[in-house]
Amino acid sequence: MFLRFICPIVVKPNDHQIVEVKSSPEKTQDLIMVAKVLQTLANFTKFGGKEEQMVSLNPFLQQNTNAVRSYFLDLIDVVSFLIHTRVCVVVFF
Repeated sequence: MFLRFICPIVVKPNDHQIVEVKSSPEKTQDLIMVAKVLQTLANFTKFGGKEEQMVSLNPFLQQNTNAVRSYFLDLIDVVSFLIHTRVCVVVFF
């Protein structure tokens, strides 16, 4: 979900009509870094290896892992969705 939907919008918001002004190359580079952090958080991994400059963000990733896990569980909680939206599901046999 993050890789296909959220990260592309973060990196190029003007392509998705989020903002009207095209980002400068410097701003685009910053947004790419934000998308990398989001993607790493969504993958429940840490920075290291080829991204040594990002290792300092590992404590942030660790602090927010449970929040992302909870978010994902909420996304797949169909029963809760049906209760909160008061959708009636009829099953025919």
